[in-house]
Amino acid sequence: MKKLVFTLALVVGSWTVQAQQLPLISNYLNTAHLFNPAFSGLDGKTEITVLNRRQWTDIQGAPETQFMAFNGNREDLKFGYSGYAFNDVTDIVSRAGFYGSYAWHVKFTDQNSLSLGLGAGYVNNTINVGGIRVQDDLDPVLFSALNRAKFDLNFGFNLKFGDFSFGAAVPNILAPKVDFSDNYVISPFQYQYMRHYVVNTQYDVNLQKGLMTLSPFVTVRANEVTIPQVDAGLMFNHKEYFFIGAAYRSSYAVTANTGVHLTENITMGYAYDFSLNTYGFALGNSHEFMLRYSFGESKKDKRLENEL
Repeated sequence: MKKLVFTLALVVGSWTVQAQQLPLISNYLNTAHLFNPAFSGLDGKTEITVLNRRQWTDIQGAPETQFMAFNGNREDLKFGYSGYAFNDVTDIVSRAGFYGSYAWHVKFTDQNSLSLGLGAGYVNNTINVGGIRVQDDLDPVLFSALNRAKFDLNFGFNLKFGDFSFGAAVPNILAPKVDFSDNYVISPFQYQYMRHYVVNTQYDVNLQKGLMTLSPFVTVRANEVTIPQVDAGLMFNHKEYFFIGAAYRSSYAVTANTGVHLTENITMGYAYDFSLNTYGFALGNSHEFMLRYSFGESKKDKRLENEL
């Protein structure tokens, strides 16, 4: 039993200290509302997105993440809303839950605006103790999983000045503590969610009267324990046909993104991460697939056409 408790504590402890506790995705420019609630409904579209990511494919128990997200807005574009369900599994540790967000978009001029967003979520944290190898495989604790659910909040804002935007978000505002102590575990163990900070900047260079966009961007993720991670990249989007981009993720990987607009409403995307860290050759690379369906024309684009 002591050996089991030690193993669980080691797994949870190392996962807490070394991981960012937030699902890592590479298609976040296409799903910005997943990490910043202020982006809810910001682009004037109503859409559903499905995303699947497999990280470090050469090792067993590597992270796997799935998302199903909805994003929309009111007709006047002053308010947006979004929601998503997710499942994130790393070896015997997993998290599954859902978040809902609401955003307020304040337009100062035709080119300048401020967006404020608040999200709330319910996350179930699970340790599959049956996946731990021990000498006594008849130990009763191995026949069940440990589950603990927690409520949390996210907040974010985004400022837009012409073609330049700057935003920040604070996931895990409440930083809840998850306690896995129960009747089977003699020595209590727990881990603490960490408050995160995500800062994003982007500049859109519009080409061919907005038909194509070239967007350099920088995103910084930080928390109270780990070293900040910086993403710097460039994305090119042809609104009718395809998008392609690349980014450098500090001390981790180089990411290549590409996708096609199959129809006016359906977009399919793929991202590939080339690992750059010391153990990258052994861990393997990462694959991410995205499928998005948009309902009708963008309300923002339609309103601009009417004004012209």
